[in-house]
Amino acid sequence: MYLEDMQKADPRDMKSSVAANAVSEYKGDPKIMDKTKKWVEETFKERMEELNEAHRKEMNAQKEEYENKLSTQQDEYEDKLNTQKDEYEEKINGMIRSLISRGMDDESISEIAKVSVERVAELRKKK
Repeated sequence: MYLEDMQKADPRDMKSSVAANAVSEYKGDPKIMDKTKKWVEETFKERMEELNEAHRKEMNAQKEEYENKLSTQQDEYEDKLNTQKDEYEEKINGMIRSLISRGMDDESISEIAKVSVERVAELRKKK
C-alpha cells in the first residue's frame, strides 16, 4: 500500500498515513523543496537547453516564413498599385488629349484635369 501511495502526488489521495505524512512534510519543507529544485535544474539543464534551442530554431523558421510571405504580398500589392497608377495616368492623359482635340486652351484644361499646365503643353506637343 505504501508503494502505491508513493506513486501519488497528493497526500490526500494516499491510504497510508505514513506515506501521507512523509509527502506532506516533504512538500512543506522549503529547504527540501529548494534542494529538489536545484537537483531538477542540474539534472535536466542540458535537456532544457536543447528544448529551448529547438524552440528558438522553430520560432526563427516561422518568423522567416512569415517575413517571406509578407514581403511577397507587399511586392504583389505594390505591383498592383503601380499598375493602377499607370492606368489612372493614362486615363488622365486620354482626357487631356480629348480636351485638346476640342480646341481648349492649356490653362482651362489644366484646371479641369487638375494637372499642371506643363503636362498639358507636353501632351499637346506629342499630338
